[in-house]
Amino acid sequence: MPDATSEFIDHWIAEEPGSLGEHFAEAVDSARWGDNPRGGTLANKYRITLITDEVLDAAVARRLAEELLAANDPRIADPHGPAGAIEVTSGEEPRAWILFGRSRSHLSRHAARTWLPS
Repeated sequence: MPDATSEFIDHWIAEEPGSLGEHFAEAVDSARWGDNPRGGTLANKYRITLITDEVLDAAVARRLAEELLAANDPRIADPHGPAGAIEVTSGEEPRAWILFGRSRSHLSRHAARTWLPS
């Protein structure tokens, strides 16, 4: 199977208060097990890097993520490197994040499985 690199931008709303590392681990776990159907490539990430200390509006953060991907920003350009994180305003939730980057899509060990009776 040929290597395929894909870009992803996911909006993750934390269910509990916690750190970026804790929220990243929850988001990756969710993506790996299919709870977040748009988070498939996040499933292949193992590290996270905070892009800015500012808390941004979600639309502004998404545009910034798109710009950084288009500019091939070295913090998130490597498909084997970290994902980027931008904290966004979340209203009532404890914290929310835009998580984004590039990933090798063939690396997921958690592909959908189908069982057929014999």
